[in-house]
Amino acid sequence: AGFQRKPFPNSWFDPRLAEMPPENLPLPDDMVRMQGTILIQDLHASAMRQEMSAQLFRFALRLAAAVLLPFVLGIILIAEWLNDRGEFLIFGAAMLAVTAFVLIRAMMAWRNNASIWKQGERILMRVRGGVSNAGICTYTAVSGIWYAWSAFEDYRESPGVISVRLPGTFRHHLVLIRGLFNTEADWEQATMQIRQHVPPAVP
Repeated sequence: AGFQRKPFPNSWFDPRLAEMPPENLPLPDDMVRMQGTILIQDLHASAMRQEMSAQLFRFALRLAAAVLLPFVLGIILIAEWLNDRGEFLIFGAAMLAVTAFVLIRAMMAWRNNASIWKQGERILMRVRGGVSNAGICTYTAVSGIWYAWSAFEDYRESPGVISVRLPGTFRHHLVLIRGLFNTEADWEQATMQIRQHVPPAVP
């Protein structure tokens, strides 16, 4: 009863193995070692699948960050342009262009499943660390120059009040009063200019 030891065939894929009944299959040391190797390979493949799942999750998070950030900025800037803020059109279009670029490169990498991880990591490092940050820094720098110039023009026209123009929901003007209202006339002038700059509250 049980397995019988017989001379092991020359090849693991010997067709004579398929013709043997299960109880007569040979079990030499070579086959035992090969079965152990197969088990180790299965465990390694399972670990690799888990690692690929973790890499896919990290890749998806980074891709979402690289896509959503410029996309949201682009939509906000386009909305500002629609609200008669013409200087925001070029920045909004640039952010949407960055979004399209990231998606296209990600789809190109996805077509090559064998190297999706390396390509994805390389693309995200270049795009998120290069184009996106460059676009955000450019927008911040140009916007800062724009706001500083606007404040300087307002200050030159009205030395008592500096109007700082802010984007987005903070687009209403912050009025900085110079001199801390030294006189009653300064207070009245500042109050009048505040009413001109700050929009009425929406009920």
